[in-house]
This record gives sequence, structure tokens and C-alpha cells, in this order.
Amino acid sequence: MRPIAIGMMLLLSVRWTDAQILDRPRSTAPRTWISGSIGLFDLGVIDDGASGAQWRFSNAAQFRGSLEYSLGRGNSIGASVAYAEVPMTYTPFGGSREDATTTVAALAITFHGGGGVGLHQVFEASVGALRFSSFTSDEDGRRLEPLDADFDVTFMIGGGFGYSIGTRTQIVLVQDFGIVLHQGTGLPNDASTSAYHRTTRIGLRYGIGTASR
Repeated sequence: MRPIAIGMMLLLSVRWTDAQILDRPRSTAPRTWISGSIGLFDLGVIDDGASGAQWRFSNAAQFRGSLEYSLGRGNSIGASVAYAEVPMTYTPFGGSREDATTTVAALAITFHGGGGVGLHQVFEASVGALRFSSFTSDEDGRRLEPLDADFDVTFMIGGGFGYSIGTRTQIVLVQDFGIVLHQGTGLPNDASTSAYHRTTRIGLRYGIGTASR
């Protein structure tokens, strides 16, 4: 009888363990995050040797979107795109300045950190490129140099706050600080080939899919 009793106890133990495993709550954490935001984009001054001019940028509204894969614990990694029509003053070296407008787009690999219930801190970092194109005079609409798009490497870090509405929706307020590295071709040795930029943005993040436990 003793072996039979031991066998019954083992069988009941296995069934109880299986039941506990099956009864575990499934993960509700999103597998992927999509986001959209609008912000105030502020870029400094760039000396450009190819066009032989100084670009002095003003503030502009920037629209940004991202797609990120969840790493768990509030962290995610992915890609972001941003777009802004930026007013500026365009001053040829030794010439007279004029008002102009250019398109500044950004494509970057991004990291997002921070999450949780309610109010929480947010940290973001990214590396990518700024694309300057369509330099256009405000006075008569003529195209200004450079006629081809100009690409510059940029690095950005940002911080701010987020507020979770449930497990899949977050409102975020972030301020990004970045530096753009511009080519020095055609510039004197004492010219600066870098400029700082910053963006203060508010946006919405929404989680889709379900991460495996």
C-alpha cells in the first residue's frame, strides 16, 4: 500500500503544479509601441561651404513619429522620423542676407526608457541624420544653394515625464538636446562645423500586440 500511496501523492502534486502554471496571468505588456508628437524645434547657426552661406534658423513646429520594439521594464528600441518647415535667414559670405525657408527632416535609431503606472520619468537617446533640403527665398520663391539635399549626422538625448493611461497608452512630455555635425568643406579653419538643436515636444504613445512572458 505504501508505494501506491506515494504514487498517488506524486500524481496529485504534478497535477497541482500544472494547474498553477496554466492559471498564471498572461502578460498584458505591449510588444510594440507607436507614437506621434508635435514639438517646438530650435536649431542654431550653420556655416556651409558648399553654398557659401550662413544658415541662421528660427523656431518651427516639428512633427515626429516612431515605431519601437519593447524590451520590457518600460524600455524600447526602434526608429523615428521627424519633419519641420523652418524659417531662416540665408546670408551669402560677403553678401546681403535674405529671408528663406527650408525643410529639415530627421531619421534616427531611438531608445526609450521609462514606464509604469501613473506619472513616471522618461529618458530617450538617438543617433541619426538631419536632412536639409528645398532652400527657398521668401521674397521671390527662387531656389537657393544647395540644390541637392544635405545630410548631417546628429546625436540627441532627452528627458521628461510620462503619464500612463492604462497599460497601453502614455502621454509624454520630453525635451531633446542634440548636436549636428556639418561638413567643413570650403570653410576657413576657424569656422564651426557643429551646431546645437533642441526640441520640446508632447506626444502620445500607444502599445500594440502582447509581449511574451
